[in-house]
Amino acid sequence: MSNTVWGGLFFCALSIWLLKHAIKELLNYEPSKRWPSTIGEIEDHENIQLLPGRHRDIFVEYKYEVSNKKYIGAKVALYTLSRKEAKELEEQYSIKPRVNVFYNPRDPSESLLIVGGRKDKPYSDLIMAIIGLLVGILILLGGYFGILIDT
Repeated sequence: MSNTVWGGLFFCALSIWLLKHAIKELLNYEPSKRWPSTIGEIEDHENIQLLPGRHRDIFVEYKYEVSNKKYIGAKVALYTLSRKEAKELEEQYSIKPRVNVFYNPRDPSESLLIVGGRKDKPYSDLIMAIIGLLVGILILLGGYFGILIDT
């Protein structure tokens, strides 16, 4: 098998994983709005620039307690944050380490700091995963049928 076919298979596999994740998160948009909340405390946070000048992401670790059991969470939202949102949250967490933590009543280890979906682009993660899958299929087919140059 050519390197192009292997690359296409890898791209498809990665895109399928992203698609599964995007669908799961999309299905939780509305239910998460009904999750109960508790007060949590930010343990650590870091705003990281993934690509120069383009995208930033915030990594957060927070602790919270539900029914006298302690948990540690790291998920901020069910969607990818914009650079502006990540920067605003980092500033907020620097000033106010106590936050509302929303948790899944069926599985309190699953938690969020922001419930629901993105209002302006609710399907952006799903669309990106589908595009990735289509690109992977094109690469795979191109490599299989010899359309693309194999290096």
